[in-house]
Amino acid sequence: MDHCGLTVERQVLPSGLWFGLSGELDRLNVESVTTMLFDEVDASSCDVEVDLSRVSFLGLAGVEMIAEVGRRLAVVGRHLRITATNGIVDRAFYLRGALSVGSQFSQVPRGGQAPVPMGVAATAFAADVLEA
Repeated sequence: MDHCGLTVERQVLPSGLWFGLSGELDRLNVESVTTMLFDEVDASSCDVEVDLSRVSFLGLAGVEMIAEVGRRLAVVGRHLRITATNGIVDRAFYLRGALSVGSQFSQVPRGGQAPVPMGVAATAFAADVLEA
């Protein structure tokens, strides 16, 4: 699915829903992506994995949207796992205040790590190891 410069791939895995985002996630497309993700999350009862390694720009609105998905899942005892990032994504989380955002997620890898294969748990999130 294309959302004004952002492509969203979706797969159903044994571990839950997986989404791969490619392109730019910012104020121009965050509303349509949020609606799509919330509809998917609300229609399922499983955990959610998101691969952000192919995001080429992540604005504050995108970071906030990801945090909100994590909060929405946590309310019903489910988890959001960020399975892969890159330096651009890491920097956006760092600039937003990684401690406040990171606490919403079960796990987030560093962008310097190899992407975690779909369906496999990512490394534990630690805000103090993010590199600017």
